Amino acid sequence: MNIKQLLEEFLMGFKTSYRPKEYVEVFKNPTSKEMNDSINIGEVRYIASPREILYVFKPIVTHFPAAEEINKKDKKTIKEFWDGKALGGIAKKKGKWFVTTDIHNVGVDGNDIKEWSNKNASKWKWLEKYNIGFPK
Repeated sequence: MNIKQLLEEFLMGFKTSYRPKEYVEVFKNPTSKEMNDSINIGEVRYIASPREILYVFKPIVTHFPAAEEINKKDKKTIKEFWDGKALGGIAKKKGKWFVTTDIHNVGVDGNDIKEWSNKNASKWKWLEKYNIGFPK
């Protein structure tokens, strides 16, 4: 049995309240196929815990409604998100990588992402195994 397979999972799906016909899938520690499937418009939103847990979903829903849904399954990560310890990000596909273009919830304005990245990217280096990086 592959241990990595145990860590990857389809967590849930939900309908957005403001777009009732939109169904959003949330992946926990997604495979590269799940990452690619979730970015049919070239970007993803994500919530990353400092405990190295990653949730990825389509950008048709913002972080806060997604966090409310994820909270039904993982209260600890979402508490970290509400407390400003987990990273909320938007990443755009660039080649095989997703480059983070906006970050939320860790005390930074999206305009300061390069400065934040220079100081903090090493803490979030584990995201590279999901092909998520930060601007340099």
